[in-house]
Amino acid sequence: MEGKKIIIFYYSYSSMSTEKLVKGIQEAFSNIEILLLPNEEKNDVTSYDYVGFASGIYAWDFGKPVFEKIEKLTGLEGKNVLVYAQVVQLLKNILFILKKQLKKKVENL
Repeated sequence: MEGKKIIIFYYSYSSMSTEKLVKGIQEAFSNIEILLLPNEEKNDVTSYDYVGFASGIYAWDFGKPVFEKIEKLTGLEGKNVLVYAQVVQLLKNILFILKKQLKKKVENL
């Protein structure tokens, strides 16, 4: 993706793991801009080749600021879009619930 103009809008809250990931990507590729949401900047993405959205999962969904930003964006038509969801905590919670249920039926878990 060298030579391409890329922006990633991201929402990170709580553990800030999405922010850590996005900043790591930005360090690896000099042509990537990142913008923490909520933010009123960069509502026109016409000049970008790729537009990305990244978020943790909150109440089984992307963070609300991601949806709010998408509604405000212009120039998104025909763009290459990247989407990243940070779901580690969600998976931990699901596995915890599953394990708790299984312990009722299985001794050696």
